[in-house]
Amino acid sequence: MKNFKLALLALLFIAGFGNTYAQDNNNPWALSFGTNAVDFYPTNAGLAGHGGWFDEFVNTGDHYNMLPVISKISVGKYLADGFSLEAVGSLNKISKIGDNTADDLSYYAFDGGVKYDLNNVFGESSWLDPYATVGGGYTWMDELGTGTFNGGLGINFWFNNNLGLNLESKYKHTFESNIVQHFQHSLGLVIKFGGTDTDGD
Repeated sequence: MKNFKLALLALLFIAGFGNTYAQDNNNPWALSFGTNAVDFYPTNAGLAGHGGWFDEFVNTGDHYNMLPVISKISVGKYLADGFSLEAVGSLNKISKIGDNTADDLSYYAFDGGVKYDLNNVFGESSWLDPYATVGGGYTWMDELGTGTFNGGLGINFWFNNNLGLNLESKYKHTFESNIVQHFQHSLGLVIKFGGTDTDGD
């Protein structure tokens, strides 16, 4: 009897997640907020104190610049066929540029992009929602600024129809040499909202 109750509970849990992805069309807006980390090291910059592509990619202690506060906010709008638009604002303090130290430079970035839901390629996984993103933006470090071309991958882990955990890693290619190309990683909560349930779920 105990095993039957556990099996029933597991079935209800899985069924609850099974309806999550279907709500995307019914909740076209997404708001995300969390923290971000900027890493200049693994970008093949060809400068002293920088590594090759993806060298020490998760060396958080030596290379990541992070603030222990909410430092990234984004808003997105679902379009159709797995595509959505997103606008992102982020801030940080830069004390490490590769293996070199910096004097707590202010970092601000405003980015826009198009996201594509990779479930359309791999098949729906309901609560697991990977995506690719491409776009551009502008980044400032103190008084210096540059445009960027951005590309990255992310994933949403949906807890229910409206709330999930977002994890993303984005490469930002800079067009001015005064700011080195870098990765920006982020972790935060994402909330879907703004629609009506048209299929009666």
